[in-house]
Amino acid sequence: MNQTKYSLQDLARSDVMVTIDRHHVDSPEQITTTAQQVMTSWRDRPDGLLSLMCLANIRDDSVIAYRQWSTAEAESPQGVSWPPGADTYRLRHSLVFDDVRPIGCVVVSTFDFRSSEDGRQWTDLMSAALTSRQLPIPGLLGQFLHVRDASVLNCSAWADVADHVAFVDTPFEGDRWQKIQNFPGLVHGPGARCRIHAARWR
Repeated sequence: MNQTKYSLQDLARSDVMVTIDRHHVDSPEQITTTAQQVMTSWRDRPDGLLSLMCLANIRDDSVIAYRQWSTAEAESPQGVSWPPGADTYRLRHSLVFDDVRPIGCVVVSTFDFRSSEDGRQWTDLMSAALTSRQLPIPGLLGQFLHVRDASVLNCSAWADVADHVAFVDTPFEGDRWQKIQNFPGLVHGPGARCRIHAARWR
């Protein structure tokens, strides 16, 4: 039976590499079929695969596979490009906030920068802005910032979809947030609000 409880501590693991691959679908009915196919891949997993979280976009147009790998597997000649074409990232910052509610929504976003150094600086700014807040962001359970060359993968865990909608609809205030939003060369990539469909881990 699929396990759907995937905790903030699982997402915060710093001893792993992460791959992301997206599967686009044409109808809501294909969400379940595609998610089942993704989860079936766990049976034939390579030795270095530690976890698989299957995320269903709430817009019913895609399924995202979030996999964690041992660093030893990442350093092998084959690397972690399984399935082929998956993007590989390394966690740079993880923030877990004082909220014990279960994860109701995972937001997956990517950002591109002019250089890998710019990407690292941006994640540092984001982490500093979140930790410096006097009041918590309502519903934000955790923030997990990954880097890959000049690309950043931002995974945030929320108690509910509505919490993230309210956050996006709230104007950003303060110099820190302005630097984040107006960072030179920042290009917003695809983003998706998702629910955890199923998960497996060792």
